[in-house]
Amino acid sequence: MIRIIFLVMINLLILSNSYGLEVACDFEEVYMDGSNQQGIFILDNNKLRYQYHNPKLYTLIYDGVQLHAVQNSNIKFYQLVKDQYNIISVLTDISRDYPNLRSNYQYDNQSISVEMNAKKDFMKRMVFKSEQINLSIYFQNCNFDEIDPKLFSYKNFTHKS
Repeated sequence: MIRIIFLVMINLLILSNSYGLEVACDFEEVYMDGSNQQGIFILDNNKLRYQYHNPKLYTLIYDGVQLHAVQNSNIKFYQLVKDQYNIISVLTDISRDYPNLRSNYQYDNQSISVEMNAKKDFMKRMVFKSEQINLSIYFQNCNFDEIDPKLFSYKNFTHKS
């Protein structure tokens, strides 16, 4: 009986970890006024890195608990930030549904649409619509490789290119 319980527990652990999502993609944000920003999106289960290429901007790192911003031009400067439009929260929450992503989500007063890529293995586009923001994020060149945990450190920050 103990052997059966042990086998069931091992199988549950293996199955629960089999859908752990580790992905790195290029992203492009496109705003309603036609402006855009590009960068790198990295997700490892409950941790997220959202790094803009523009040296005048920043890198957002969600360590599973808090959201930090590191200046791209001065990596020694970081601060705790509030996810004003819930974009990082939405990205981490929706990714928890992987591989069963839905096409529509609702968060507070925000409507989020998700379009899958041709392979149907990850998102191609997320559309955020609300009174405060109208934004599309395109995900391209996604890789499902093991992610280095150091990429989620805001204190010992390293650039990812």
